[in-house]
Amino acid sequence: MRNRKENGITLIALTVTIVVMLIIAGVSLSSLDGQDSSIGQAKDVKTATEYKEAKDSVRMAIQEALLASDKGMLERDIFEKYLDKHINGAYEITNFSQYDDSGRGQYTVVVYKDQEKKKKIDTFGIDTSGNFTN
Repeated sequence: MRNRKENGITLIALTVTIVVMLIIAGVSLSSLDGQDSSIGQAKDVKTATEYKEAKDSVRMAIQEALLASDKGMLERDIFEKYLDKHINGAYEITNFSQYDDSGRGQYTVVVYKDQEKKKKIDTFGIDTSGNFTN
């Protein structure tokens, strides 16, 4: 018999290595997809952050508009000026419901992701005293 020492990897070891790598890849990919995945959680956090930023921007516009108003309530032209300042035109005032003859009422403001107004972040109801109604 010949006694020969060969260096290298055997076919069985190579097959086992490939199978283990495929299993690891499958587990990794399945953790990226699905409801409780990292990508899904990141999207949820991004959506929550966009909402909070939009609400904070509207809140800042409300405060500045109330300070600038002589009537002590939100006036549409002043309110729009500060919405433009804080949201850069990515909004619409879709409705104003007046409560009485004093000018008091409620605005409905829709905030979008960008100025193209394709993707809505949320709709906020705001009364003329500056309080959120929703």
